[in-house]
Amino acid sequence: HGPFCSDSEVETVVAHLKRQGRPSYLDAVTADDASDEPAKEGGRSGRGKAAAADKAERSDEPEEEAPVFDIGAFAAATGGESDDLYKQAIEVVLRDQKASTSYIQRRLQIGYNRAASIMERMEIEGIVGPANHAGKREILVAGAPHMSSGMYDDE
Repeated sequence: HGPFCSDSEVETVVAHLKRQGRPSYLDAVTADDASDEPAKEGGRSGRGKAAAADKAERSDEPEEEAPVFDIGAFAAATGGESDDLYKQAIEVVLRDQKASTSYIQRRLQIGYNRAASIMERMEIEGIVGPANHAGKREILVAGAPHMSSGMYDDE
């Protein structure tokens, strides 16, 4: 929450900013990727040369999009760190019988994006089911003795 500004105060600030000069827009910021409209009157579509380059690149792209994130390539680049973290996450889920993104975040002290990726991978591999209305997931496999490394025994 911020301080209250009346309409007249906002109008005064806007009028002051308008008196400072004409706006200078960065085409990269104002470009609309979803719109391939031709240039409007005055010669500016807001996209400039970037639109032509984007269109040329898209025509060479294959129809099927590749995954944005390749977990295998990431694991190889980080020396298997991702796989170790994934194994730890499975161990935590099977041991504690709690499967949610926020639980994985707290237990492994990782960010939301990484925890969400781990949960998605667990769902794809059939370890957990889809998230319910509260974000929790049903655990579909029983605890496996070979997954336990004793890492969390003292907690």
